Amino acid sequence: MKVSEIFKIPIDVIETQLDVLIEDFEIGSIKTGMLVSKEVIDLITRKISSMNAPVIVDPILKAGTGRDLLEESAITSLKSKLVPLAEIILPNIFEAEKLSSITIESEANFREVAEKLIELGLDQVAEDLY
Repeated sequence: MKVSEIFKIPIDVIETQLDVLIEDFEIGSIKTGMLVSKEVIDLITRKISSMNAPVIVDPILKAGTGRDLLEESAITSLKSKLVPLAEIILPNIFEAEKLSSITIESEANFREVAEKLIELGLDQVAEDLY
């Protein structure tokens, strides 16, 4: 029903898990979820940047209860490093506003926000944002 605790997995453990997955499986596509920190985003970006697989970024920033799920210091890395690798991004309205720095106050803002997100380097934004 709510996020009561967040445990940051040590970066070396995440790297080992990624290495095992990449070694053991042919990766057909990549979808990100809650990444927590700049260090995790930087690691993920480094690992997937040379892979030939479509990337879907789900920029999970906050829990439904309002608790931050991505450190504020990580948003720049998300925008400048991970989003440009994505073929599609799946933000909710709050995430789209945060990533675009545009407040959605009307239906007309949706297209403006989507265009701003596309300018970050991705191919498309989920259609339900339009």
